Amino acid sequence: MRTAIRTLALATTAMAIAFAGIATAEKPARIPFADIGNIRDWRAGSANELYIESMDRDWYKTTFLAPCAALPFATAIAFVTEPNGDLNSFSSVLVEGERCWFKTFEKSAPPAARK
Repeated sequence: MRTAIRTLALATTAMAIAFAGIATAEKPARIPFADIGNIRDWRAGSANELYIESMDRDWYKTTFLAPCAALPFATAIAFVTEPNGDLNSFSSVLVEGERCWFKTFEKSAPPAARK
């Protein structure tokens, strides 16, 4: 009987730990309401990465599925958001007629200062 209770206690503890890990998993990064002006600034890191600052001054870094050739030289870009207005890992940007799809989208430190 003691062995059964001990086994049940261990199983319950293991399940609690597993569920706690699931509950504390990080939510995917996103900028809500990006379609109505929740983007403050952006900076091209290269043709492969873009830094985006939200209005609450959080920075996000995105990489692309393929290099976005015109991005390092662009003076304007258009953000293509999700239907709900979020900017996330399923979004893209338009740069001089080229659509560049995001590969990753995550919170980040601000980009390095320009030289």
